[in-house]
Amino acid sequence: MLTKLALSQLIPQLRANLGKNAAHLDRIVALLSDDGEANLAKVLASLYPGEPLEKAQANLRQFRLEVKAAAVKAAITIELKGDTKTRTPANQRWVWFEGEDRMNQSVEEFTRPNVEGPERLQQDAIKLGTIECCVLYAEEDQSDAQKLLGFLAPHFKTGDIKVWTSQNILPGEDPIAERDLALERCDFSLTLLSPHFHAEGLDKLPAAATTIPVQLHRLTPKDNSFDHCKHPRDFALTLYTQIREILEKRPTHLDQHFRELSLHNVNFVETQADVISLNRNFDLDQHPVENRRDAIAFLHEWLQDPNAPPYCALLGELGMGKTTTAQELSRQLLDHGGRKPIFLDLRYVRDLAPTAPDLDEIINRILKRDWKGGAATKPPTPTEIYKLVDQGALIIFDGLDEVLVNLPDAQGQMFTRQLFRVLQSKETKGRLLITCRSHFFRTIKEQSAHFTMEGRDNIKAESYRALVLLPFRKEQIREYLRHSLPVGTDIDQAYALIESVHNLPELAERPYTLSLIVRQFAKLEQWKVEGRRITGLTLYRFLVEEWLLRDQGKHQIVPDHKQMLMEYIAAELVRSKQRVWTATELDQWLMDFLMAHPRIAAHYEGVKRDLLKEDLRTATFLVRENDGFRFAHTSLQEYFLSAYLRRALIEGRAENWALPGISKETLDFLGQSLEEQPSQKAIAGLEVLRDTYRVEASELALRYFLTAHTKGYPAPPSVGFQLKGADLWELQADFRHHAIFNLSGSNLQGAQLGNSFWRNCRFDGVDFRHANAPRSQWEDCFIDGAIWEETELEAALFRNCPLQPAWFGESRTHRAEWLQCWPSPSGNPEVKASDSVQRLQLGHQSLVRGCAWSPDGTRLLSASSDQTLKLWDAVTGTCLRTIRMDGHVLGIAYSPEGTSIAMALEEGCIRIHDATTFAEVGLRYYHLQAPHGEPTWATVDRINNRIVACGLDAWRSLGWIVPEVGSGMPLWRPAEVFSPLPVFEQERNQ
Repeated sequence: MLTKLALSQLIPQLRANLGKNAAHLDRIVALLSDDGEANLAKVLASLYPGEPLEKAQANLRQFRLEVKAAAVKAAITIELKGDTKTRTPANQRWVWFEGEDRMNQSVEEFTRPNVEGPERLQQDAIKLGTIECCVLYAEEDQSDAQKLLGFLAPHFKTGDIKVWTSQNILPGEDPIAERDLALERCDFSLTLLSPHFHAEGLDKLPAAATTIPVQLHRLTPKDNSFDHCKHPRDFALTLYTQIREILEKRPTHLDQHFRELSLHNVNFVETQADVISLNRNFDLDQHPVENRRDAIAFLHEWLQDPNAPPYCALLGELGMGKTTTAQELSRQLLDHGGRKPIFLDLRYVRDLAPTAPDLDEIINRILKRDWKGGAATKPPTPTEIYKLVDQGALIIFDGLDEVLVNLPDAQGQMFTRQLFRVLQSKETKGRLLITCRSHFFRTIKEQSAHFTMEGRDNIKAESYRALVLLPFRKEQIREYLRHSLPVGTDIDQAYALIESVHNLPELAERPYTLSLIVRQFAKLEQWKVEGRRITGLTLYRFLVEEWLLRDQGKHQIVPDHKQMLMEYIAAELVRSKQRVWTATELDQWLMDFLMAHPRIAAHYEGVKRDLLKEDLRTATFLVRENDGFRFAHTSLQEYFLSAYLRRALIEGRAENWALPGISKETLDFLGQSLEEQPSQKAIAGLEVLRDTYRVEASELALRYFLTAHTKGYPAPPSVGFQLKGADLWELQADFRHHAIFNLSGSNLQGAQLGNSFWRNCRFDGVDFRHANAPRSQWEDCFIDGAIWEETELEAALFRNCPLQPAWFGESRTHRAEWLQCWPSPSGNPEVKASDSVQRLQLGHQSLVRGCAWSPDGTRLLSASSDQTLKLWDAVTGTCLRTIRMDGHVLGIAYSPEGTSIAMALEEGCIRIHDATTFAEVGLRYYHLQAPHGEPTWATVDRINNRIVACGLDAWRSLGWIVPEVGSGMPLWRPAEVFSPLPVFEQERNQ
């Protein structure tokens, strides 16, 4: 039977072929109910007034044949039918039309092209809204069960938990079917155990997704049950507390928890269900993500549940797959049955939205602009859409944020209110799904207020089932690659490429971003063949350009300006030492920026500032966290920071480089940028920062020079760097595996160099006067002609550094060490060659490679390349003993208690000897941790508990962990600086 609405699609073609009897058709249609039936007596009276009943019925049969013939001519399928109750009075009989439902076909023709697209992979989401609990108990236990639920009721109300029990089954409904539906629909179930529960076989029912057994009556005499507890309110509170713990934990070790519950203790399992509310006081970012299930499964569950709320909001950051998910749901409903989907793309009303359109205008505009049925067919009217929704169709409004971004808040709320009118009919059986960016709204409260219409139209948080899409996991990324890349592609190799780029795996968690990355794979493979270098910047630049283009036409701010705004925001967040700005701070920053940049502000004269603020907040690169906004990924902020630094160099704004805490990844992005897009202006800007000291800016410039030297990025020569008074505390400049880094002729007067590390650097003629360099280390550095006058060098270490003619006059060198440095440092009385040092040098036949003080300070042990150790009296300088070794000793140290000596030999051995007898003993400690991240290897004899071989640089790991003066932070110092050998972490049996 065709409904009156569906029949309206066929009437024009049928009437055109009926000739003079077309008027009969119109009279019958006028008598049809909405369901498509008409009373036979009324039809006969209307068509053949005054005719006898038998003649009127014969005329009607003839008219039915004419309708059938006209349908054939019109190439449509339609017949006028009547019931076969010939003995029943005409006023109790009915006629109707049967045929093809062009209405459904029309809607499908409209919807299907809009939802065709790439194959969708399963994507997790979390469900927002009231938590539903199915409670199962035996009929005999109803009284005690209701008592327990009564005690739980106030707690469940606080936690927004809705309870289903067998008392919810209405007369005439199938109890078993309703119970099974509840078990499938609800987020978790409480099974109230008792002997009656088992006797009724309820324990054999299929388990819900999460089942929580509770002991209502004892099963054994030792059980702790509700009916035997002394304080039922406390029992209920404990039960609710543990339920909440389940709902707030991740699903780990479920089997073990189920096993514990089977012992009938009040212990609970962890669960995957997580139902939360679209309440203005609800904070999604503070709520744990537990209910990881495929979003489509959530949506089908919502559609199939007759008691579910009529509205559903599908939320998520930009690029998380909201549209793809809505399209896939529509395709599944079209292909496999269910509610009729009507997919409406709100992008088609962006230009109409500022005129405050009503619902008819909104739907009519979308239908006209997005109709893909061709000129021969017409789209359904808004009225026909409403009828379908009232009959149970699902209407999908996709991309609400695409419209709201162009509207002031009040006007945007009015627009959304119009959309909700589609379900205002009291008789409607339809559902509404709306998709929107979760971070479009400034705060959680604003989001709630918008979707609930501030309580107008009887729409509340309870009116919604809300889902938030979650990022892809690693397995989903790999599955996406498998479906998207050409057949035969090595998926492991493809994913390895993603992993090789800084933070790219995190960006790939967004389905849209992953699609952009996949789009580049063919180009990347071609570049590999051509021998071109592929950097992280290559992919990040492409992603950013694609995102900017995606926003173009939707937003007020043009892409070039949005790029600049992101750069400045990235820098200002660093300056403010914040990661997140509140919406108020972000809005105010934009106003300040426009005032400071009138040439940019001129492009937006006449544009309401609230729209610009919304445009910035909804930029692809920002997301909402709590009630603040931050960059979607740390790597995005680093990318924009590098662009900010590059822009500053080109524009001659050296002061913009005064940024603290810039990451090495940011400097990598900058180096890759200057490599891929060379700029002489940028190089000139670096020269300015090198030649004229600027606080913080020149320090950052030096860090870039160090990075560029290591990675081969473009940079001017580093000679003559002006760093007078610079803060280089704890700077690491290690070029052990690289060409020498040349800072000759630089000015480091008064620089802060404490705890810094320099290796394979040239400092010829550098001015270090008045510098503060305690505990600094200088290895394999050329310091010829450097001036260290009045420099703080307490506990500094120089190793293998040519010093001539370096000058250390008036420097403070307490506990400083010069190892394998030649000639001896000059100009400082504290380090003049004393008699003891002369005797040590004369006592050995080759270079002294290391020395160590005994813990009591009375003995000094030296090691030499002449393969000997010598024990010296530290007071008299007398050599007490010479020990012949079978290799060149590189380093040596006493144990803390003074009973053992550790030494490292050049051929790759570490040995422990008794400090009195010098006999070799086994190792007790052999965990080596090299400083500065250098790899150290060792071969361990576990049976004899000793290291039998190790890398040549293992001696570097022998040292002290000492607290830094002032901060107390642990610092590593070589053993020869302080001596004796520190206690390393003891190896444990594994």
